[in-house]
Amino acid sequence: MTTSQVSLRLSRAQIAKAVGTDPATVRTFERLVSGAVQVRTLTASGPINGADRVVLVSGASTVTLPSAGDVVGQLLTVKRIGADTVTVSPQAGQTIDGGASYPLTLTYQSITVCSIGTGWVIV
Repeated sequence: MTTSQVSLRLSRAQIAKAVGTDPATVRTFERLVSGAVQVRTLTASGPINGADRVVLVSGASTVTLPSAGDVVGQLLTVKRIGADTVTVSPQAGQTIDGGASYPLTLTYQSITVCSIGTGWVIV
């Protein structure tokens, strides 16, 4: 089997026609078509946003996944990079593989989840 790479070049005018002129929307579109991955580092408890794809977490904390209904089909990886336990939690009323949360108890441990609309599954 062979693979091919297709290059697509769009002008700013073409992008604006397709997605509008909002700077955040344009950056998201460019990131999606470029294949770039959104990586963010958290050092305290807080929410993960829908644009995140990889979240690195240090410090004892609980990070909350976005609402599964808002990001259906999205893959998201959370990785513990510090010495303290990190707890990954879904939104209220949602689960991760049927559980209320998922603890990352080992340094460099990670979890990759996929939204199924009503919750998250570990992949």
